[in-house]
Amino acid sequence: MNFITFSDLYIYYYLHNEILTGVSVGNSSTFILANLSSFYNTKIIGLTGSDIQSKIVLNDLKRLNIDASLVKQEDRSTSCLFISNKQSTTCPYCNRTYSNDINLDELYILDNIRPLDNIILDNLDDFTISLLPSLSNDIYLDLGFIGNLRYKSLEELKDLNGKFKVINMDVKVYTYLRDKFKIDYMDIYNIFNPSILIIYKGIHGADFIYDDIFDDKTVIDKTLVVDSTGSRETFFATFIHLYISNNYKLDDKFISESFISSFAESLYVSSLVGGLTHLIPLNKVINYKECICKDIEVNI
Repeated sequence: MNFITFSDLYIYYYLHNEILTGVSVGNSSTFILANLSSFYNTKIIGLTGSDIQSKIVLNDLKRLNIDASLVKQEDRSTSCLFISNKQSTTCPYCNRTYSNDINLDELYILDNIRPLDNIILDNLDDFTISLLPSLSNDIYLDLGFIGNLRYKSLEELKDLNGKFKVINMDVKVYTYLRDKFKIDYMDIYNIFNPSILIIYKGIHGADFIYDDIFDDKTVIDKTLVVDSTGSRETFFATFIHLYISNNYKLDDKFISESFISSFAESLYVSSLVGGLTHLIPLNKVINYKECICKDIEVNI
């Protein structure tokens, strides 16, 4: 079984008390693929820069057993995200902002997706939505950020009915859609009509909506979150694997058992610095010139 995604590739800088802890490849779809790569063939269609950061990104994909043969390198800086107590595209050392206008090639993507590939998506931007009519694959959607949903009408969302097999939606996104359109979780489930809709609530658990059933898995947990990066994606990837292993069958027993396993994995990731540290160590920056976001040397 194959899983594939398409996206711009980021390098994530992890900082604690303004001190750089390490760097690694990042973005939501990559996090999900990384957690699936122990069980399935995984591949990414993407773009990266032509700097040392891109070398780190490509090496991390190799370490994670993600096929990067369809990643193109462009003559630009690799996209960056800086993680501390918040996420920012602005370097905290030199204040340079990384806001690249990335143009993925639609034909290149469609030519390299096979009919039996499972697709991982992490957004509903205009480009992604434009590709959906050409895709008949099983699509797993992770919605962690509001993003372009700010500009979508209810009718535009209804046009996506039946496009996704499973949707994992952060509670912040659910709350935004609920308040914007005056709808509830069952309305959202009926609008998208996936096999199952998951509303991820971080350390407070998750809600599962399927077959007109609402299963509330709220947890009262006082776990200390060190870094939440990658926890939602790990939860989703674990659920996907268990769902496939269960032959796509949904019932109360499966939901309870899969929640326990998925939630435990996400809590473990939240206890570490770095969204992929449970899979590969962070790359330690041992030297840099001018700034940490420029020419860096790591222990590859």
